[in-house]
Amino acid sequence: MKIKRRISLVKMSKLDDESVISELTKIRGIGPWTAEMFLMFGLKRKDVFRLAILLY
Repeated sequence: MKIKRRISLVKMSKLDDESVISELTKIRGIGPWTAEMFLMFGLKRKDVFRLAILLY
């Protein structure tokens, strides 16, 4: 069964980065990396980086 969900760029643009990531990762198939790419390329956020990558 497919569930249709729409993402509102207007609503997402009003949220802070952590809230956007939290909302997007609720969707099956979207993980933290994809959510961060959405922040950078979809919402044009500049200060997005993976802290976990820096720790390795």
